[in-house]
Amino acid sequence: MIDMCNANFLAEFFFQEIPDTNILIGSYPIELYDMNELSEAGCTGILSLLTPFEVMQRGISKQTMSELCYQNSIDYQVNVPIDDYDEIEYVVSLFKAAC
Repeated sequence: MIDMCNANFLAEFFFQEIPDTNILIGSYPIELYDMNELSEAGCTGILSLLTPFEVMQRGISKQTMSELCYQNSIDYQVNVPIDDYDEIEYVVSLFKAAC
């Protein structure tokens, strides 16, 4: 049964490490289990690229994310919203987020 209809097409949380960088990249964590996995993998911070609309679609608040981070000793959370519907803005925004 579908109880939410949105553009969130990711079925489950996933991540992987970029070799030789200590950087993990993947989908956005929204549940305690996701944060547990990140914490066990050594994650100490999260860079979110979600727009406010995407955050609303996933049904998670900044407060909830902060609490999940705190519960898992993840100290740092930054949000640099990137609209990936416009290719030029997407490229420029990704560069800004990386800096």
